[in-house]
Amino acid sequence: MKDYFGKKVLILGMGKSGISMARFLHQRGALCLAFDDNSKLEQYGDFCPIFSKIEDIDFNQLDAVVASPGVSPEHQVYKKALEKSLPIKGEVQLGLEAITNTCIAVTGTNGKSTLTSLISHVLNSSGLKARAVGNIGLPITSIVDKIEPHEVVVVELSSYQIDSLQSICLDLALLLNITPDHLERYGSMENYAKAKLSITNYIKKEGFLFTAKSLANQWRDYLSFKRIKFYDGELKRLLKLLGKNDSEVGSFQEQNLSAAIAVLRFFNIAIRDIEEGLKSFTGLPHRCEYVETFDGTHFYNDSKATNIESVIKALTSFKKPIHLIMGGDDKNLDYSNLKPYFLDKVKEIYFIGQVKEKMAKVFEKEYSVNLCSSLEEATREAYKKSGTDEIVLLSPGTSSFGMFNSFEHRGDEFKRIVKHLEGEK
Repeated sequence: MKDYFGKKVLILGMGKSGISMARFLHQRGALCLAFDDNSKLEQYGDFCPIFSKIEDIDFNQLDAVVASPGVSPEHQVYKKALEKSLPIKGEVQLGLEAITNTCIAVTGTNGKSTLTSLISHVLNSSGLKARAVGNIGLPITSIVDKIEPHEVVVVELSSYQIDSLQSICLDLALLLNITPDHLERYGSMENYAKAKLSITNYIKKEGFLFTAKSLANQWRDYLSFKRIKFYDGELKRLLKLLGKNDSEVGSFQEQNLSAAIAVLRFFNIAIRDIEEGLKSFTGLPHRCEYVETFDGTHFYNDSKATNIESVIKALTSFKKPIHLIMGGDDKNLDYSNLKPYFLDKVKEIYFIGQVKEKMAKVFEKEYSVNLCSSLEEATREAYKKSGTDEIVLLSPGTSSFGMFNSFEHRGDEFKRIVKHLEGEK
């Protein structure tokens, strides 16, 4: 159902995506109402009334339901809509079916936001207009009426958003990696991988999937799609064409850059333009974000690293010795899985937060560990003990609750602390 004029539509979930869908549908003449579990939102219904009790919804009067990405199919309202045979759409589907632009989808467990932003940046710097949307924080429905006809849409998709797709709408898709995540929803690694790989069901007949050869081999039993382009080694090939040596980047950065280059070369962008675009990309805040260098010590903010796999990605992004700041809320994770990635790389570890003693016990036999009362103490200690051309890296490996409001707050505080360190060593 693309014509929503006069239709009664229930919006399920009133976060950023839900509010965007409400505006989108309201502008197209739909009669909207919304449901959110948070009863405090009931007074904020600008475009429609918001309810928090299922008994307040008359499902017999509804024509359709549109659901926010984070809403589980097990939600009571979702299940009731299915029971009533109501059509259900996700925010991404709602937005994509309203545009005809070239669409590149980017997904993966880690690194997809940076990759989405990087591809969009280089396309723009090379003269091709592009816009990064989706899971990166900008709902597609919010840009439908602003986007220009020839603009390329680079959409970051989570597994939840892929689950909600219903039609063939993607020109290209890029799958970066698949590592354990959201198992509470999918039940097994195999089911999670299937959700990621199902993105191939929505690629146009002439389109391609970009992925790593090892990833395709690992999940070949669930990958029947044939139009695959492997991005392995694209960074090395680009450097060779530029007459340059292998770059000083870690394996995860090389993977990210290779994936981006493969997609960009598909658009026939000149090699020098790709190089210039990559050099001018500043990255996203709180994702291995360069902060400052004092007395030969380089500071990086990776506050977005809230799980073990994210810390691994950060560690493999660097080749220099690392003074690592970790800790925060206790998520009952097995941090011993990090040990192989610490070898010959991590010099000292500085633990903070509720989980610091638990973390320290895992590493204290093999590494020099420091228990710190605050992020500021940890940062100052790491700076004092660091040597020339070494790195102080905040990559907590857990959430920020108990010490900070969010990972953004934690990262901003780290940057504030670092800015005041100059001259103290």
